[in-house]
Amino acid sequence: MRKSTIAAIAAAALVGFGAVGSAMAADTKTSGWIDVRYIGSNELNQNSERSFTTWGEVDITHDADGNTLRFDLDLLNGGGVDGGTAGLGMGSANADPAALDTNLNVEQANLAIPFDSMATLTVGIWNTPIGYEGQDSPDMPYGANGLLWAYQPTNHAGARVDLTPTDMVNVTLGYANDWQGVAQENSIIATVGVTPVEGVDAVLGYITTDASYGNLLDFWVSYGQDMFNVYAEYMLGDPGTPTGGSTFFDNGWGIGGEVTQGMFGLAARYESAEIVPTGAASNPQPVATSVALFADLTDTDRVSVDWSNYDPDVSGSSDSNSLIVKYVRTFGDDMM
Repeated sequence: MRKSTIAAIAAAALVGFGAVGSAMAADTKTSGWIDVRYIGSNELNQNSERSFTTWGEVDITHDADGNTLRFDLDLLNGGGVDGGTAGLGMGSANADPAALDTNLNVEQANLAIPFDSMATLTVGIWNTPIGYEGQDSPDMPYGANGLLWAYQPTNHAGARVDLTPTDMVNVTLGYANDWQGVAQENSIIATVGVTPVEGVDAVLGYITTDASYGNLLDFWVSYGQDMFNVYAEYMLGDPGTPTGGSTFFDNGWGIGGEVTQGMFGLAARYESAEIVPTGAASNPQPVATSVALFADLTDTDRVSVDWSNYDPDVSGSSDSNSLIVKYVRTFGDDMM
């Protein structure tokens, strides 16, 4: 075969592969965010005071013939960023963020298959539909998630169906690995959400577990307009008798909201819970309070200062305060 013919075939192949690559790139979107923060004070974990930590996420979605593949990867360097003791991001009393390894976490990895405009099946790892608060840093102005969030599931591995029979009603039904980690058992997840009028959203959620931790019932309602948003949440557990130092959730509630004026905003939340510890004469009722000032420098950049207080309501333990300054930047095709 002549060299010119071989070259022509090679060129055609490269053009073909290039066209396929371009088509795939057009169907693939990448987005994410970074969170850089400074922990000014943290009375619960004094080793983390005056330290910097980072947190970030890369999200990739790909449209494959109408189906959507999604992969979210979290990157955490250092401690006290999210979750933590009582969900306040304070970490454990002896944790040293400088000594912690970088952690990678697959937040989501799933395939979403729409059947029609009213039903979508999702299989894989997906965010829980239970609870009001989101788990990603751009979703909250505070330094970390709240008290109730600490007792809720975060992500599930399994299958879920999302139904939208009307513009005012949405339903989620899920079947996943037991969220308390019970082997060979599964959790059933169900939520019903309604939007009766513009600006008002309400969601009732329920999740089961075969663990003695107990099933959870969660209800939240929010109302928002251009310059403000308020919400209330109530969560009810069904705990058994904890053993071996375990702590089970009994019930809790929270209220909060945000108000903005131009690029500046103020957010506050107050949460209380009742927990059932091993061998306690009475059930402690911890309380958490957070206040955050934030500024949206651009559509993708936010700076916030968060003060949080946690009262464990345990004899011999005092309140713990934290002060966190964080900067969040979103990026990509679909801004968070």
